[in-house]
Amino acid sequence: MKYVLIVPAIITLVALVVVFFGQKVQEDDIQEAKFNLVQESKQASNVDSVYLQDLANLPDPVQDYLAYALNGQSKGIQVAAFQQDGQLRTDLKTNSWIPFKAQHIAIANTPGFIWDARVQMPFGLHVNVVDSFANNEGEAEINLMSAIPFGGDSNSKELTSGALHRYLAEAVWYPTALVPNPEASYQLSWQAMDERSALATLSVNDVTVSLEFHFNEQHQVERIYTPERFAKTETGYMLRPWEGSFSDYQEVEGLRVPSKGQVGWYMSDMYLPVWKGEITDFEYRFN
Repeated sequence: MKYVLIVPAIITLVALVVVFFGQKVQEDDIQEAKFNLVQESKQASNVDSVYLQDLANLPDPVQDYLAYALNGQSKGIQVAAFQQDGQLRTDLKTNSWIPFKAQHIAIANTPGFIWDARVQMPFGLHVNVVDSFANNEGEAEINLMSAIPFGGDSNSKELTSGALHRYLAEAVWYPTALVPNPEASYQLSWQAMDERSALATLSVNDVTVSLEFHFNEQHQVERIYTPERFAKTETGYMLRPWEGSFSDYQEVEGLRVPSKGQVGWYMSDMYLPVWKGEITDFEYRFN
């Protein structure tokens, strides 16, 4: 009987040790990745002065939006950091939503971000999801209990393309990234669509993505859309229409940025949201 009790105890102890050290390794890896991302920003070409006269060649709705969002800000954002609370839907076939909390860091003078989310699961378990774009590549990593790898992807052109779409959409939270910089190693351009919308095109190395920005009467970005973004499916990647919306703009450190957002996919002409969240804390470092 004694051995019957000892063996499960040993197994439990070993499992706890594995989880503890796995969590420590992943935490160190994430901190190193964030440090490297900031260093990447420091080495990039800076937009030291973002004045409204620099925007004169942009389409009118983009000029109006940037005048609203920058609100007279004359320095480019180097690093933006956010705390997020929200919900995810991982299966488009169900209406089940899972709560998450995330730390999001992005650099604005060259494309780059790390989204580090803790997704709550049943029985006290959690999954750690890390999506990133750094060193011109997208990467996704999934770990059970922030320790045991069980999914993810890297070194994929489709994933990199999807990460660039995300970076461009989320630039409403670090809007100086939406000002074209002729000195940068990447290319960003704008093309007018109508009086309240414009198409942004972002190219990094051999990957190019485009995203529609739709503005409301207050010159806020109200909606973003692309007819083709790579989605990960059970059989691989496929292109699907993707849309997001933003609301509840507030002034933070002189910038005007949305505090709430939602994104989703279109399937058979039906919009299916998969992420909805709120920014609970903003922090900016300017050049």
